Amino acid sequence: LEGLTQFGSHVFVNVGGRFDHWQNYAALSATRPVSAQNPTTVTLFPDRHESAFSPYASIVYRFNEQLSLITSITRAFRAPTLNELYRSFRVGNVLTLANENLRAERLIGAEVGLRLNSSNSKLALRGSFFWNDITRPVANVTLSTTPSLITRQRQNLGSTSSRGLELLTDVKL
Repeated sequence: LEGLTQFGSHVFVNVGGRFDHWQNYAALSATRPVSAQNPTTVTLFPDRHESAFSPYASIVYRFNEQLSLITSITRAFRAPTLNELYRSFRVGNVLTLANENLRAERLIGAEVGLRLNSSNSKLALRGSFFWNDITRPVANVTLSTTPSLITRQRQNLGSTSSRGLELLTDVKL
């Protein structure tokens, strides 16, 4: 759902949101050994589901043809991938275990900036400050270390923040 509204000739507002529901069902992992002497092992995983609502809003205030103020706020998610949930793998002496209990990452973000256009529209400059917080980010966590094997597992961690300044230039020749 999305809506765009203009108030006069200076203010533009865009609001929207989406609802997502996802589920994994009848998941299983089958391990077939190279030698026929050992039987295939099958691990069954419980069905799982999550839902998320992701709203956003942005406002552009045009002071004049050359200068605009831009602001936005959003909330979003990233569901864990099937590989992160169910597929373990090994590279060299590093074994990375899957984690069927991972939950979706959640993001809250905001941005504020200015856009400056030249009078002939051949040059545009934009600078914005952004702020993003992610809760439950998925990362590989080391569980044990021996001389011959490092064992890691994908896990949800507490939170991470990213703040910064973005500068863009558009030139039309």
